[in-house]
Amino acid sequence: IKNVAVFIAVCTCILLSCAAMHSPDLQDWDFSNPAVLASGFNHPEAPMLDRDGNLYIVEYRTTVVSKITPDGTVSPVVDTGYLNNGLLFDPEGNLYILCWTGKRILRYDIDGELSLVTALSDGDSLRGPNDIAWGPGGRIYFTDPHGTNEKNPVGAVHYIDQDGATKTFA
Repeated sequence: IKNVAVFIAVCTCILLSCAAMHSPDLQDWDFSNPAVLASGFNHPEAPMLDRDGNLYIVEYRTTVVSKITPDGTVSPVVDTGYLNNGLLFDPEGNLYILCWTGKRILRYDIDGELSLVTALSDGDSLRGPNDIAWGPGGRIYFTDPHGTNEKNPVGAVHYIDQDGATKTFA
């Protein structure tokens, strides 16, 4: 549990440092003395901040996405039914969730509805999406590495266009 708490503290500092470069509200924060916000998670991954400064994480060994408020209050946000990896907010505040075992990407919208974004790329099933980021032109890029190793390099990078079409990038 101690290592998990340290991981959360380090990720939070990195995220807040990056956010401070782009947000006047965070530029006055003192990042020199990080503190543990919360602990007790089951393999936390994919830290992502929302507009209000709440930290969202997936618990890789559970199916839950959790929210940690700036005061350290932890609450479950949504249970996807799948083991999850990556998180990403869009400009409207909707949360994209990469479901590793579900081989899909879900969107948890600001009204609390969970919907399918994609489970296919160029007509083929996803293998197990992992990490996600915004790219040029409003595209969403994500990795899909499940099953990849030195002898079997089957993973890929895909993107989702603004029209919702998912295609293989590399």
